[in-house]
Amino acid sequence: MLPVQRYWPAAGASDPLGQVLATLDSQLGIGWRQNPNYRVKPPSAGFLDNYGYLECAGPEAPVRTVDLRLGLLLLGPATLYPPHQHPAEEIYLPLGPGRWWRAGDSWREFTSGAVIHHPPMCGHATESGNDALAAIYLWRGEIETAARID
Repeated sequence: MLPVQRYWPAAGASDPLGQVLATLDSQLGIGWRQNPNYRVKPPSAGFLDNYGYLECAGPEAPVRTVDLRLGLLLLGPATLYPPHQHPAEEIYLPLGPGRWWRAGDSWREFTSGAVIHHPPMCGHATESGNDALAAIYLWRGEIETAARID
């Protein structure tokens, strides 16, 4: 069990998609994970205690796919997921409020119902506020290469 799991499912409880994911998590027993690049070299003190993801579909997930990854990102309160990039295109659907940054843009507030798009190799970052942040993610394209901190 990852330390960040202490915030789940409360971080997604007010969103219908979050409720569905909480049910799937409890029924399927999907394992929470962390990017191996971050485990080797954490971007900040305490980051690994406040970061994790649950992958529902992907090459190693319960639903096996080779062309996409679908899951849930979870950040503890007041946690910065620093600028990073990857060759996969990424779409986020936040389940609550958070701040998002993309290269060439400024930080912006988003909440449930927003669609956040990151093109391949576009630097981007995420920050939770006073509460934990949960967001559904979808990777497509070149999904094999894990994200790297800029």
